[in-house]
Amino acid sequence: LPALTYLNLRENKIDKDGPEIDKCSELEKLAPLKSLCKLNMQGNPYSDAVEDTFKREVLIALDMLQWQSVNKDEVAEEDKTEAKEEKLARIKAAEEAAEEARLAAEEAAKKAKEEADKAAADAAALQKQLTDAIANLEAELKAAQAAKAAAEDAAKIAEKKAEEESECREDA
Repeated sequence: LPALTYLNLRENKIDKDGPEIDKCSELEKLAPLKSLCKLNMQGNPYSDAVEDTFKREVLIALDMLQWQSVNKDEVAEEDKTEAKEEKLARIKAAEEAAEEARLAAEEAAKKAKEEADKAAADAAALQKQLTDAIANLEAELKAAQAAKAAAEDAAKIAEKKAEEESECREDA
């Protein structure tokens, strides 16, 4: 089909790629037809939906072809120039949007890292507080055990002394 110059796809139900997508990737499939210069897609959902801009969309998607007419409408140099400018504007807008998205993702990643670093620092501070509290509790427990042991020893000494005094009274 490299010599094909005219393609009539009238009334073939060719539509855009999706309800939210104003593009028809089916057009791009015509790019290998290097001699194609006339295209008729009247009566297709896509060409009917974008009727006023269909010719421009063809010229943008297939700018490598030497167009003479689209949907039986002659293609002028002005049409080609406008399509080229629109394509460049779309490319620039897409590049700018991609750059904005990259910067936003970079900023989100930076913010997430800052939040993660803060959470890690908070966790480390909390861990230190818990470690200190455990150390204080262990020290208090040891002190309480020592006090209990001292009290038990004092009680034994007092009991022994009381027994000795009692024995001394009995002997006297």
